[in-house]
Amino acid sequence: MSTVKTVLLVSTLSLGALVVADERPLRDAFHHDDFVVREEMVPMRDGVRLYTLILTPKNNSDTLPVILKRTPYDASGAVGGRISTNLDVTLGSEYLGDDYIYVFQDVRGRFNSEGEYFMYRAPRGAFNQTKTDETTDAWDAVDWIVKNVPSTGKSAFGATLILAGSH
Repeated sequence: MSTVKTVLLVSTLSLGALVVADERPLRDAFHHDDFVVREEMVPMRDGVRLYTLILTPKNNSDTLPVILKRTPYDASGAVGGRISTNLDVTLGSEYLGDDYIYVFQDVRGRFNSEGEYFMYRAPRGAFNQTKTDETTDAWDAVDWIVKNVPSTGKSAFGATLILAGSH
């Protein structure tokens, strides 16, 4: 009987730790940061929510265009584990200047996003009878960004290719 209680207690504590870990921000804000980190779960047309990381430069008072990168390889990796108060150091080779808002999004079913992942999701039609595909998710993401991220309304879109190879 005590073994069952111990297992339940450990399971409950483990689940509680998972919930707390999910609610913690990607990184703490620092007083000298030259950018703002914002994390969102962006809803798609079918109710599935996709994890989205938004990095906005502080030093620019103008509204800025958005660069959106959707990836199956962990959007939070854009920060790369680098703890820096400078956006250029934080983004590394992804940095194109303080004239953009940088948005990174996990594709459906990967890392912090909800839903089911398909490596090569067929476009809607004969081979995909659902109401969603990569284009609808990208459209919904851009639509949400335009409505919820102060910007010029202009955006550039990029995607990480799903790499495959054989030996």
